[in-house]
This record gives sequence, C-alpha cells and structure tokens, in this order.
Amino acid sequence: MDAQLFEILPSGRKRYLNVTAVDIIVSLLLPFWGIVIGFLAVIFKGEKKRGMIMMLIAYAVMFVVVFLSSVGR
Repeated sequence: MDAQLFEILPSGRKRYLNVTAVDIIVSLLLPFWGIVIGFLAVIFKGEKKRGMIMMLIAYAVMFVVVFLSSVGR
C-alpha cells in the first residue's frame, strides 16, 4: 500500500493531498507560522485538508499555551 503524498496538476505543479511531517513540526513549534502557511495552502494552493490540519494544530497549541499560562497565575 503506497500512500500518495501529492498529485501533479496539468500545469506541472505539485499539490499535497495531506499534511507532511514538516507541516506538523512547524505548526507545533511555530504556531503563528502554522496558521499563516495553512491559510495560504487553503486559499491559494487549493490544499484544503493540509491547510485545515495545520491551522487546527496551531490553534490547539496556542490554546494550550494560553490556558496553561492563565492557570499558573
């Protein structure tokens, strides 16, 4: 079973079908950039699943950071 990571469009450009390991790492370590890259993937590249997963991970990380910082006070 070979999972396909991307499809090649008629223009020759790659469109990722799912989120990659690099996308997950960026969203976890730099959540703001995860949101920006996810938004750009959804709007301009048509990579809806990849972009939404990146934004969801980034929002979850930001929520946890804000929640933990408010609990510690």
